[in-house]
Amino acid sequence: MILRRDFKDKSKFTIITFWENIDAIKQFAGEDYEKAKYYEVDKDYLLGFPEKVEHYRITSCG
Repeated sequence: MILRRDFKDKSKFTIITFWENIDAIKQFAGEDYEKAKYYEVDKDYLLGFPEKVEHYRITSCG
């Protein structure tokens, strides 16, 4: 899920992904699964590079 908020001179995007469990996240991101993972092309689009990501549990839907 990609959320977009537009400002006068830029846009902010929030990307929400859904994972089966923490182990699935660790398979993708490594043991330090809270450390943000970036790709080479990201430098062409991002204004900032936070060091950490945030994980949440879904407590209700709908």
